Parts: sequence; C-alpha cells; structure tokens
Amino acid sequence: MNKAILPKVAKPVRYEVKLDIDLSNFKYTGSQDVELEIIKETKSFEVNAIDIEIISTLLFNEDGKEFDLTFEYLKDLERISFTASENIPVGKYSLQLEFNSTITNDLKGFYKSQFLDLNDNEKWIATTQFEPTSARNAFPCWDEPEYKAVFSISLTSDEKYLRVSNEKVLRENKLEDGRVETLFVDSMKMSTYLVAFVIGELEVTEVG
Repeated sequence: MNKAILPKVAKPVRYEVKLDIDLSNFKYTGSQDVELEIIKETKSFEVNAIDIEIISTLLFNEDGKEFDLTFEYLKDLERISFTASENIPVGKYSLQLEFNSTITNDLKGFYKSQFLDLNDNEKWIATTQFEPTSARNAFPCWDEPEYKAVFSISLTSDEKYLRVSNEKVLRENKLEDGRVETLFVDSMKMSTYLVAFVIGELEVTEVG
C-alpha cells in the first residue's frame, strides 16, 4: 500500500464545516459533520490533518447506531487515524468532529495577512490557500483531489468583519454576544483544494 495516499476504505460525500474565528487572537474552533461512505468493511479509517486538536468524535450509521471511536495523530503522515471498537460495515455514516486550531503565519492553509486601509491603518485578514494539499491545515478532510464532495461552510466572527466563501450567503444569524454567523449556500461537488474563505475588515465593491 502506498503510504503517501489515504487508505481507500472511506470517502466523503458532504462536509458541513462550521468555524468560529477569533481573529484578534488568531485562533478558531471548528465543528463539522461529514456525510461519508464506508466502501470497504473496516475497523479504522484516516483523514488528513495538520496541527488540529481534536476535542470530540462521533460516528453514526443511517439507523442512528453510534460506533465508539478512538483516534491517533499520525504526524509524519499528516493524518488522524480513527479506530472503532467493532467492524464498520459498508454503508453511509455521519462523522461529527469538534476541534481547535490556529491561524498561521504560513502562506498556505488558513493564514493571516496584513494590509493598510485607506487611512494607512494596519489591518489583519485571515484567508486560505489550499492548493495543492493544504486544506488539511484548516480542518480534517480527505485532502486528495480524487475525493470530491459538497461543502457547506459557516463562518462566525465579530460583526465588524466581512466573511466570504466560494458561494453566496444563504443567511446570517446575529448571536446573543453580538457576533455574526454567516452560512453559505452548498458548493458544487469539488476537491478540497478548491474550498476558499476570507475574513477581515473588508468592504464589498460592486463592479459594473
């Protein structure tokens, strides 16, 4: 087996990724629900991830049966391995994860960058560069081009920031603490390297 690629026992169908971003401290918490298919009976499967701290994991089948999961960081392989206490049969599942991570200084993954506004004030934005294989720096995923899926992205932050992703805004919810959650329309089926989002003190300018 080629250790450079993920074991071909599971594949994602749809990601629901929610990121709660603290841009002032360059960190965020995430939760995601991945609809996936187990295509070969197995006790374990792997996803790509770099510098992501897993807080909780749940795996359910279509009938609502929960599979107890443990996980192990495979840092040299840039992966997390999930292992169940029993065999996971072929079928459709929901993998629910909660995690923490940071906005990096690297020009890849989910990273921070400075710019000057019209008054020459320094401002920060956080943006993404996932090509070719850096989505794994932002959230756990099958970060290989062959694994195409639909993406539902939700970004929460202080209301002063603009939140942008691949698709148009579906709705915005103002939270009790004054922050705003922006949920975007589902994407087309695509590889992880095409996912993109930006957050910062930006303005929308209409052209034409």
